[in-house]
Amino acid sequence: MSQDPSPPPPPTNHRAALLAQIFGLDLEKADTLPEVFHPLTVQQRQAVLMLGEHTLAEVCDALGLHRVTIYRWRMTPDFRRALLSLQRLGSDFVYTDAESVRRRNREVLEHLRDNSDSDKIKLGAVKLLEDIMADTLNAQLDERVTKLERTTHDLASRLGALRSMTNEELVEYTRRLVADEPDETDD
Repeated sequence: MSQDPSPPPPPTNHRAALLAQIFGLDLEKADTLPEVFHPLTVQQRQAVLMLGEHTLAEVCDALGLHRVTIYRWRMTPDFRRALLSLQRLGSDFVYTDAESVRRRNREVLEHLRDNSDSDKIKLGAVKLLEDIMADTLNAQLDERVTKLERTTHDLASRLGALRSMTNEELVEYTRRLVADEPDETDD
């Protein structure tokens, strides 16, 4: 009868290692971390970084903690704030990484379009580049429409404020505009 294999090592925290490498994080030194991590202990910082990609049981095993401890930590505002901060940081990193992948794909397709000996490959690259350009233009258009909607809303609010002014208030408002003084109604 063979012996049972030794238990697997605790999970490696690739996300923590990646973030530490990219942002120069040192979990032992609070001053190298974003301010949101300062109130946390080293073990809490490790848990925050691991919870992004491991189960609660894996985090508890790796850090030698009971699950109730992490549940209790999750109830504290500092721990929750750190978790949310890291989630935002991670999503920003993923977005940036996805953008670099799209840029690289576009470069490869442009190379194929310009340098391939096969007309079929050139045509395929052109079609894919057109799709990428259409997606990019649609995203830019959506952004502009959203900005115009906000501007329209702001202008409608200002128009409503102007309509509610008395004649004296309108004269004073116009005088300030001409004199380029700050508007007291601006937020």
